Amino acid sequence: MDRKAMYKLSYGLFVLTAKEAEKDNGCIINTAIQAASGPNQLSICVNKANYTHDMIQRTGKFTVSVLSQNAQFELFKHFGFQSGRDMNKFEKWLTDKLGDKFMNILMGIATVLGFALAFVIFFYLPVLAFNKLNQAFDGSLTPWQGTIEGVMKILIFVIYIALVSQMKDIKRTFMYHGAEHKSIACYEAGKELTVENVRESCRFHPRCGTSFIFVMLIFSIIFSTVLSKIFPSIAQVRVLWMLLKLAFIPLLMGVGYEFIKYAGKHDNLLVKILSAPGLWMQRLTTKEPTDDIIEVGIESLKAVITDNPEDDEIK
Repeated sequence: MDRKAMYKLSYGLFVLTAKEAEKDNGCIINTAIQAASGPNQLSICVNKANYTHDMIQRTGKFTVSVLSQNAQFELFKHFGFQSGRDMNKFEKWLTDKLGDKFMNILMGIATVLGFALAFVIFFYLPVLAFNKLNQAFDGSLTPWQGTIEGVMKILIFVIYIALVSQMKDIKRTFMYHGAEHKSIACYEAGKELTVENVRESCRFHPRCGTSFIFVMLIFSIIFSTVLSKIFPSIAQVRVLWMLLKLAFIPLLMGVGYEFIKYAGKHDNLLVKILSAPGLWMQRLTTKEPTDDIIEVGIESLKAVITDNPEDDEIK
């Protein structure tokens, strides 16, 4: 840091910003001067009525950005003419500047990163780990490559869900997930959709996306094990093996989807065995919802229910 830069601070306009938890905010001020050089300290003046003042008072932290003479009036209007108590000024600024393009860019980046992360974690990492393990056992594990990789995928998935479920926002999301399941269970039981009835319903459901993921993992283990036993030479070529499994994903997903539909209408031993891991996993991906979240689940279900009960049956 160039401490001499502080000497050049003079009367002007500045953007004062603060952060509290996940909330960012900023406002315009006209006083920011050096108060001491050892340690380096800055003195600012901010209106006590400003939300930024309250955030700084609670956190004791802030940043100051010096505005040039060429700063556009839109910048002053954005940070000076509206309160951050009821909105996020930074998100609104990005939305105002980029509009729908911002969301499209953001969604595009998130999609690419999501696919890349999923590929690395669920395809490349298990194959890489198995190859290292197989080398340690002089290649004797090759016939069981599909099984071992599948077990690794399941372990990675369970650990990942267990970790993210500790996040505050994710916990609340899982409460909405639980409300969705309870509402559907209540409706399928023929009960009236009330908070009391939904609250007493089960939050675990065989047609859940969590169950679908586990069914896909189980099917992929069976498929990969059979494939590695039939074509052991292909399984030893890392890139070819991953590409082959990627090529069969649509087929496996189709089979998994049909099984989930079948599981929703049947309760035999096969269904119970294949559905059990997914139902166990729902103890992590669903949480008991509060009454206000249950109300959201009820209204969401009512919005898609038709007037004809036959249209709502599982086909």
